[in-house]
Amino acid sequence: MAAGFGGVERDRQEKLAKKLGMTQQQLARLESGESNPTVRTIARVAHGLGRRVVMTLEKSFQENSVRQLRRSAARRARSRAR
Repeated sequence: MAAGFGGVERDRQEKLAKKLGMTQQQLARLESGESNPTVRTIARVAHGLGRRVVMTLEKSFQENSVRQLRRSAARRARSRAR
């Protein structure tokens, strides 16, 4: 951060933190990536910002790729056996 703007940044964080129901220090750690927020904290921040949290659980790319490779290998083996 450029010298001389620390106070402005702190003021911004203090106002937003108050709106979100947390301290300026907690918000600073969230913004910097220093903390590992819970889903509850993420939802609270989203709500304070007028947003909603949408989460999906998907199979990993690697897991899908392994399955596809196994299926392809099984098909090749079946076609060779005929």
